[in-house]
Amino acid sequence: MTASETSPADAYPDVNWRRFSRVFLVFAAVISLIVLALVTLHTTSGQALDQLVLETVRIAANRVTPLIDLLKRSVSYLSVAVACAVVMAIAMARKRYALAIRVGVLIIGSNITTQLLKTWILQRPYLGIGPDLANSFPSGHSTVVLSVAFGLTIVASQSVRSVVEVGVAVVSSLALIAILVSGWHRPSDVIGAILICFIWAMTLAPQEEPQRDRDNLNTGLLVGSLIAFVALAGAVFALWTDLSELIMKIATTPAVRDVIAGHFALSIVFSMIAIGMVLAFMVFSLSLVNYLQTGRSRSFG
Repeated sequence: MTASETSPADAYPDVNWRRFSRVFLVFAAVISLIVLALVTLHTTSGQALDQLVLETVRIAANRVTPLIDLLKRSVSYLSVAVACAVVMAIAMARKRYALAIRVGVLIIGSNITTQLLKTWILQRPYLGIGPDLANSFPSGHSTVVLSVAFGLTIVASQSVRSVVEVGVAVVSSLALIAILVSGWHRPSDVIGAILICFIWAMTLAPQEEPQRDRDNLNTGLLVGSLIAFVALAGAVFALWTDLSELIMKIATTPAVRDVIAGHFALSIVFSMIAIGMVLAFMVFSLSLVNYLQTGRSRSFG
């Protein structure tokens, strides 16, 4: 094969590895979404864990009132359309017309998927835990925020993509904290939204030719968020004996708030850990899409 006949896979050996990784991660995310829905919607332990966090964090709702009010005013079908148009305009300004279509499909597709799942496909049977409310899995508000976050990261040029990633991760974190602490959604609802946006983003983000050997900012976010998630998961494991007893009480006692009041310190600690894990997972997902879209011309770094 001559130099002129060299394929992208030959010129950049990591292309096939990235392509395989993306396909694998999409399937893994789909399976994770299914398992998450089954466990958190249809098991007493899953519902009890969600309800524990939901009831505990409501005591801090007044501390994020400005963020909650902002979300109430800004998250709507109109805001999705406007955000979609802005993100697509950024891509078109870069003369990346196919990319503009991709991110448009990403944002609209993510939000339609969430609404179809929440409204028409999934149900949350009442298992006697907390009030009997309509299904809220996945979170529509979180999907709006995160689909735009993934879209903005994808349309940014390689030279500033990781800087954009930091910005959208910070804004998204504040929004997700407000959504969780306000009591609008349970942690599983938000994780479901993250997975949906991740699936669409990983499927539609173009696979670009690497232009640099290193991106320390993206690598730091990728590794740091993974370490944070694992460390927080380890903390849950360390608390599991006491936590499992609390979950059992919540699952068998109608007065959930009374149970939490009797174990308030543990409830607060676990709720903060759970929110931290949600945020770490969100940052890791954003960073992984960035990394596999951009790649590196040599090795991980």
